[in-house]
Amino acid sequence: VRKIQSMLFICIILIILQSIPALKSTVQFTELIIVSLLPHSNSWPIMVFQLVISLLYADLKKKPRISINPAGEVSWGQDISITCSVSDELLGGTFILKKTSGSVRETQASSTNSATFNIHKVNFDDEGSYQCQYEKYILVERLHSAWSDSIRLSVTVSLPKPSISMNPAGDVNLGQDVDITCSISIQLLGGTFSLQQIPGSVRENQTSSTNSATFRIHKVGLDKEGLYQCQYHIRISGRDFHSSLSNSVKLSITGKKNYIFQGVVQNYHSSHTVTIEPQNTLVVLEKNCLKTVFCLVIAQKNNAEPLGIDILHCLCRQKKKKKRKSWI
Repeated sequence: VRKIQSMLFICIILIILQSIPALKSTVQFTELIIVSLLPHSNSWPIMVFQLVISLLYADLKKKPRISINPAGEVSWGQDISITCSVSDELLGGTFILKKTSGSVRETQASSTNSATFNIHKVNFDDEGSYQCQYEKYILVERLHSAWSDSIRLSVTVSLPKPSISMNPAGDVNLGQDVDITCSISIQLLGGTFSLQQIPGSVRENQTSSTNSATFRIHKVGLDKEGLYQCQYHIRISGRDFHSSLSNSVKLSITGKKNYIFQGVVQNYHSSHTVTIEPQNTLVVLEKNCLKTVFCLVIAQKNNAEPLGIDILHCLCRQKKKKKRKSWI
């Protein structure tokens, strides 16, 4: 009877101490003293004592709170943190963080009611859902909370818009070499740069081990005039990522002169049937399709008659198909 009275008295003291925030640590210290004095048995006085302790720590059974910073999708290579917390009434204990699918499991002892787990330079292996749990030793028994709700960590690759530059800048001479350089400010190297002429058929790809690539256009012709843009592509863990298109640079050729065609064009470098029509245009018959061709002189001698006109350096306007026996 005296033992029962003593146990009840101690329980009452613990309840009083538990209600005073400044004396919470005293409760834990008192528990240790009691454990050292009580015999290790399943006698019902000890069971009563354990019941009282369980009531004191009822908040322990609640699910911990879990949060991630920054919230939402995070960029590949970014540092993030996951914080687990319990009721303010619970001080000390151990927090467990686990990934719901996989073997990731970390523990962290805390003297407060929360713990923060840091993940440095996240990658796609870190993607997934996470949960945490709180556990605490009371008497000789380890009590633990339920698992928290899950929170998802989503990783993406955010590629900035590439930069583009041209050398030499400004107008260039016909037949000159031109370099167009694309670069991107990112640590994800080993991707591919693509250069595209708009409008036009020029599209080149170049894989680079650095953050830039240079495309050389040899002996530019009139067909290389126009706007150019570049884009960056990279494949990570089986996923393809693409940047937006860069700003455009304009390739302009200087020294061009319009030429008024009169008479028969000499040394025309084409096997097509060619003649002169009014309004200073060339008409070319190609596979029963008429094309009106507006050409620029690309070779002159002492401002005299042109030495030749290259069909590749002509801008063509498609006409409707028309059968004209006089051309065949």
